[in-house]
Amino acid sequence: MMRSVPGTLHAYVPSGVDQDRALQFSTGGLLPHRQPHIFEGGSAIAAVPSLVEARDRLFLQRLTDDHETVCIVPDLNPRPDDPGPPLGNTAFWVNDCCFHWLDHATGADEFVDTIIMAELPWHGLAAICRPLKGARSQYEIEEVGLRLLGASAVEVSIRAFDGESFLIWRREGAPAA
Repeated sequence: MMRSVPGTLHAYVPSGVDQDRALQFSTGGLLPHRQPHIFEGGSAIAAVPSLVEARDRLFLQRLTDDHETVCIVPDLNPRPDDPGPPLGNTAFWVNDCCFHWLDHATGADEFVDTIIMAELPWHGLAAICRPLKGARSQYEIEEVGLRLLGASAVEVSIRAFDGESFLIWRREGAPAA
C-alpha cells in the first residue's frame, strides 16, 4: 500500500540550465564530457562527469547536523549467499535484499565508499530517515522495520539525467540541508 506524503522535488542541475531541459530527467548531457580515448580497434572510453558527489556531501552534512537521522541505501549487488569480502558493519539484510545504515558516526570516507559500492549506473537511491527513538539496531531490522524507516523519510534521492545528477524529494516541513 502506497501513501502520498506532501513534499517538494528538486532537480540538481548546473546553473544556467533552462527549466525545460531540467525536466528531462532521463536524458544526460547536462555536463560537458571529456573527449573519449579511442583504442586500437575502434573501441572508446570517456569519463562521464557527475554531480552525485554533491548529493553525498549534502547527505553527509545532514547526518552531521542532525544526529537523529540516518541514511538508508539499498545495495543491489550482493546476495546473502555470495562468497567474498564482508560488506562491513553498515550492512543489514531484509529477506534477500541488502541495505546500508549510515549515521553521524559513519566516517566521511566510509559513507562515500559505501554509497559508491552500493550504486549501479542505472540505480542510485538513498533516503535520509528519522527512525523512532529506540529503533532496533541495523542488525535486527525486518520488513516491518524497513517500512517504518521508509515512512520516516525526510529526503529521498535518486539518480537522474543518465547518472549525471540526481533528484531529491524533501518532505514538507523538513528543514533544508
